[in-house]
Amino acid sequence: MKMKKIIFILLVLLLVSAASCQKEKDNSTIVLDKDKVIDKNICIEKNLDNKIIQLESKFCGHCATVKPILENLAKENNVEITFLDSSDEQDREIIDSYNLQVLFTPTLIIDCKVVVGGQSEETYKDLIKGFLENE
Repeated sequence: MKMKKIIFILLVLLLVSAASCQKEKDNSTIVLDKDKVIDKNICIEKNLDNKIIQLESKFCGHCATVKPILENLAKENNVEITFLDSSDEQDREIIDSYNLQVLFTPTLIIDCKVVVGGQSEETYKDLIKGFLENE
């Protein structure tokens, strides 16, 4: 009976020490203001500023429509757009590191501004033009 208690206590200690050694994940939610913009300090902290990131999924039809438009605009404007697929395990880890929750809808983060849903090519052109003017 004593041996079982000792083994139990050792297991508990092992679990507690293993849990304390794990890197704590920041589960804070990123909140947008009324203009769908991430607070600049949070944006900088999460390393989202001065970037264009398209969040998408292979299960999203609108994402498939938007991607070639954005790829062409990136080439035309000599700008880098990072495409992250929420259905891809490696991309999901990156998305999680930003503390972003994305459903199967195209979501563009462009220098802390968030645009949800597929947009027209003209809208994307204007967003990229504004991004480049503010660089």
